[in-house]
Amino acid sequence: MSFLHPFLTDGSQSPQSVVQVSESGTGVVAGGAHRVGTRGALPDGRVFYYARSSGAAIVAGKMNQMPDVPTTFTDLAVGTELAGQSTLAVTPGAVTALEDAFAGGYCIIQDDTGEGQIFTVKSHLAVASATEFTVNIEGTIPIALGAGATVSMIKSPWADVIISGAAQDHMCVGVSNVAVPAGTTNPQHFWCQTWGVAPVWQDEASANGSALSSGTTAGQVELADATSDQIVGQLVVVAVDTEYTPTFLTIAP
Repeated sequence: MSFLHPFLTDGSQSPQSVVQVSESGTGVVAGGAHRVGTRGALPDGRVFYYARSSGAAIVAGKMNQMPDVPTTFTDLAVGTELAGQSTLAVTPGAVTALEDAFAGGYCIIQDDTGEGQIFTVKSHLAVASATEFTVNIEGTIPIALGAGATVSMIKSPWADVIISGAAQDHMCVGVSNVAVPAGTTNPQHFWCQTWGVAPVWQDEASANGSALSSGTTAGQVELADATSDQIVGQLVVVAVDTEYTPTFLTIAP
């Protein structure tokens, strides 16, 4: 395979290069070459995470973010699961989800006995509105859950990514090196760059070496100007407003 096929943590090389897009069938099951959130790296030090887009098209070099986490999947009732189990019975709010939409994401116990535990989602069937469903997790539950325990279901940060918004109120997750078609009918899978040199769309002129955060224009980055800003990288050269300027990304190593 070519230089552009990332190496995975097990030492193997991905069949999908960083300039290729993989389209799944309708839904999210069995889509793409890897599970969403899989890490890959190139020999020059650039790092990528395998991402899924199920909405509008993604533009190469524009900053992406994770989508809203709906309240219908936070602070939910969960069964009084026993230590040693590999499943959780979760009751969502008035919302539906496709089979394995949360695969590669997380279940976090928020309250009561067992709080503070985090589990990686392995799989689940389609979710019906306000109806209990079974979440299969990686590994087993180490501490039994209490009768009042609650759980939040969080997708992988690289699941259903969208172009970053102007409100600067969500976590940025990186940029694509290739144009990604709209995934509204068939989800698209691609490598999202999180670390190393990349062309990134700029919101303002900034000096070489400046720390950057998401911009006030959708998809752009700008000079970080508040202590609460998420730093997404540093400029490698002087930035020119609206140009795709060489940037060293520092989102996820």
